[in-house]
Amino acid sequence: MKVLLLADIHLGARLPAWGPRSAERAQTLLDSFTKAVEMARDSAVDAVVIAGDLFDSPQPDESLVESVGQLFDSLGQEDIQVVIAPGYFDSWNHPNSLYREPAFPANVRVIDWATGGPQTIETKAGDLHIYGNCDHGDGFASVDWSSYKRTGQAGVHLGVFPGELDLGTRSREGSRSLLSADIGELDLDCVVLGGR
Repeated sequence: MKVLLLADIHLGARLPAWGPRSAERAQTLLDSFTKAVEMARDSAVDAVVIAGDLFDSPQPDESLVESVGQLFDSLGQEDIQVVIAPGYFDSWNHPNSLYREPAFPANVRVIDWATGGPQTIETKAGDLHIYGNCDHGDGFASVDWSSYKRTGQAGVHLGVFPGELDLGTRSREGSRSLLSADIGELDLDCVVLGGR
């Protein structure tokens, strides 16, 4: 299975630090994302997984959402599935999050993590099982890692978690660090971490 993994795209970012060039730089983000979609089509990937922060806000401009939807539709025409795991900036938890209302074509799946267990996406190359969670505010203090262990289902098993890798031990309560031992015990094919 061929999967294109993207993260932290931040479409619609205002970029005030760029001053008069902020609009130009924001357009560069969209242009780069468009090139990534073209690469996915040209490379005949089976799925595109966006591991957090496709948008810089939970309520991006409608015209931007429409443009992104058209790009996703072009992937759907090639039977390429799109999986979006919302991040900190475009959080599902925001009461007016764009992800709460269907805004994208049928080939797009937004993971909300509310259902528990892996989310299974059918691709032309087989099943893609995605495990993960969103930020619960207390880091990983309350996470039961056994619920993220690989199931016996055939297919590719991918973990998407908000956090950083800690090669030592957790230093404080509420840490967003994952121990490499925790990750290893999951027995997933790939684990993607992301943080603030």
